[in-house]
Amino acid sequence: MLLFKLGGDKMAYSGLVLRAIKSELDEEILNKRIIKIYQPNESEIRLHFSGTEKNQVLISVNPSESRLYLSKEKAQNPMTPPSFCMVLRKHLEGGLLCGIEQIKTDRIIKFIVKVKNEFYEEVYKFLFVEIMGKHSNIVLTDENMKIIDSIKRISPLINRVRAIMPGKIYDPLVISNGLDPSQIDEDTFENLLEEKKESSLKNFFLKNFTGFSPLLIEEISAFLNLSSKDLILSLDAETKKILKNKFFELQEILLNNSYYPSSFLYNGKKDFEIIKIVNLDIKDLTIYTKVSPMLDDYYKQRSKLAGISQKSSDLSKNIEKIIERTQKKLEKQAGELNEALDREKYKVYADLISANFHKIPRGSDHVFLENFYSENLEEIKVPLDIKLNPAQNAQVYYKKYSKLKTAASRLNDEIERSKALLLYLDQALLNIELAKYKEDLEEIRAELGRLGLLRKSTFKNKSHEKKYENLKSPSGFQILLGRNNRQNEEITLKIAKPGDTWFHIKEGPGAHVVIKNMGQELTRKDIEYAGQLALENSKQKDARRGEVVYTDRKFIKRHPSKIPGLVIYTDFKSLEVKL
Repeated sequence: MLLFKLGGDKMAYSGLVLRAIKSELDEEILNKRIIKIYQPNESEIRLHFSGTEKNQVLISVNPSESRLYLSKEKAQNPMTPPSFCMVLRKHLEGGLLCGIEQIKTDRIIKFIVKVKNEFYEEVYKFLFVEIMGKHSNIVLTDENMKIIDSIKRISPLINRVRAIMPGKIYDPLVISNGLDPSQIDEDTFENLLEEKKESSLKNFFLKNFTGFSPLLIEEISAFLNLSSKDLILSLDAETKKILKNKFFELQEILLNNSYYPSSFLYNGKKDFEIIKIVNLDIKDLTIYTKVSPMLDDYYKQRSKLAGISQKSSDLSKNIEKIIERTQKKLEKQAGELNEALDREKYKVYADLISANFHKIPRGSDHVFLENFYSENLEEIKVPLDIKLNPAQNAQVYYKKYSKLKTAASRLNDEIERSKALLLYLDQALLNIELAKYKEDLEEIRAELGRLGLLRKSTFKNKSHEKKYENLKSPSGFQILLGRNNRQNEEITLKIAKPGDTWFHIKEGPGAHVVIKNMGQELTRKDIEYAGQLALENSKQKDARRGEVVYTDRKFIKRHPSKIPGLVIYTDFKSLEVKL
């Protein structure tokens, strides 16, 4: 379903990225007043500044996507602000942002805000933001570094070394113990190379300096024609000199704020960097003039894909539960039908009892009676209810026979509906796999709601009328491809006309494919191409081969169950397809 993955197991948002963001913040919001503070959810704060209505500082401490940058993306805020938001409003709203500092090019930034206290005296409040993955936090302190509050409180019971609680003294250096790469001189760097010679290139940068991302270290290693796993001691004198020169080139970029923000695909994952990547095999490069728009696009896409992934997972689980219930129901219906088809014996029981009232003693739980329906007149055992007299037992069997006779017809219909429903649910699972947008999933859920399988959805597909796919066959015929039940019904039952050719995977869920050939003869390549499309968009795609059926539109009818997307077809041909 997803065209690519987003990097997330390593921290793409590095200290160098935050340094570039600080440069943008200095230009945009320094010496401006905080006019509004919002907290859309438990892990996110938004700061609005005077004169920058369109831009807001987005701060997130979400463990999987902690970040800070200028964003234009709007968020929905709760009716009642969370308590931390109220604390920030009390202490910072109306205050002047008079300073922004980054701690040692690490992922910690400090906002210095000048405000007036209750005695109208000017005082300073500090807002620290730690972009540290699952350890991310937002901490508000007074000018003496005493903690006023934090978005995540950490008690001494959880962390004895670094408790984050109101009244405690905040010290960012406890978690920032690397060297600032912007402040290193040549002697220090050369000494480090000697002292840490048993380290790999990767650990040399990650453990001794702040700011470096794993991706940037890979870029440096590739520049040296080395792996990031290679040890420093394996480098000869010339390579060490090249490494040192590369390091100070990067330092120059930091000191001059001459960044190169870009996003790209690397090893199949979406990633970003603020240093130009030239030695790694990257694809789909997008270059930005500023870092914030790059991050806005990246995290928007990340959030979108995460939302699709979560929604598709939840929806699939719901459908799988419905499938399980339907299969149990079908088994029960099949058992009831078998009993209904065996109903004649109950009429025989009733007739035999009625003909032998005088032979049946009251209170018996069974009786052996001569079966006059059999040529051999053998005796059969007839079960009885000891609470009933013979006439009443006969009446019970007559009623049961009559009920089962009616039930047989009903159960046949119900079993067909259950089978059709299972086909539909299998198709719905495939539609989830094929979904590209969150709205596609909402549409599937709404359809399940209309069928009474899930709680009704309020989703209305007005702005997202995603159309079927429109393609061309090798001979130039128009090809229509449906990716959900609505699209399948539209192209097959509404758009396709007699003379057009319909394709589908044989005996399984899959997309409908229609060639608009209007009775004209198709080439072998046309048929094979449409067959491949049908296989690629079916449950059998992973097998890389399968049987596809195709027929004229005039031989297609809506399934008697009227379930969306299901059709029946006749007069078809088969095609063995390989991908």
